[in-house]
Amino acid sequence: MTTLVRWGVVAVGVTVLAGVVLWVVGSRLPVEHRATLSRTVDGEVETVWARIEQLEGWPDWQDVEVDRIGEDSVRVRQEGETLLYRLERPAPRTLVTRIVSENLPFGGSWTWKAAGAGSGATVVTIVEDGEVYDPFFRFFSRFVFGHEGSIRRALDALEASFHPAP
Repeated sequence: MTTLVRWGVVAVGVTVLAGVVLWVVGSRLPVEHRATLSRTVDGEVETVWARIEQLEGWPDWQDVEVDRIGEDSVRVRQEGETLLYRLERPAPRTLVTRIVSENLPFGGSWTWKAAGAGSGATVVTIVEDGEVYDPFFRFFSRFVFGHEGSIRRALDALEASFHPAP
């Protein structure tokens, strides 16, 4: 066996072993998780809440496309995926976006809340009650991307929308 072939066998073995380790670790993680982040946004609570609640306006401050497909349903295209959401409004200034798309490696909901913080500021909180079904995706969701990653990006975009670049 030549040196090149030996290195090839070693590389394949290391790759397979890494895949097995990722799968084992991911399969031991819980399917469900909860992630919560809050951010204080400069803006009156009514103005901030209107920006959150009007999903058709999300493309103005996020990199998404939104189509209303019913009174309480929307289709959102983001990062190459299209997701269907059912909208729930269980309390004032509370919006739940629940994934109802089928055959995905993940599911769950985001609960958006806004509360006045005084001095023209608003505290926005997003709670993700997520489910990650695939062990590989669960590993990466927990250890590489972080459960808060998408929440952080949404809050960054919302906050930036109240401070447009010059």
